[in-house]
Amino acid sequence: FAQIVKSCEPVFAAVVGLLVPPPDIKPPLAHAMLIPIVGGVGIACVKEGKGIDINVEAFMYASIANVAAAFKGKLGGSVTKALKGD
Repeated sequence: FAQIVKSCEPVFAAVVGLLVPPPDIKPPLAHAMLIPIVGGVGIACVKEGKGIDINVEAFMYASIANVAAAFKGKLGGSVTKALKGD
């Protein structure tokens, strides 16, 4: 389950990249390639005969961590430059 949530981090980064100025627009194919990555990890994590055991609370906290990591990646460079005074 943790691998599935962690594999979603590039999806969160792509969404944050589009929404936070300046927008980081990638080709549609780049965004489409996220689907087989996340889907493949999800399929690999399915237990035979048991499915996926999802803890909703853990999923929410992991998603918040993914959003925070996406914002860190998007804003980190500009904040560092601003603090250095360049």
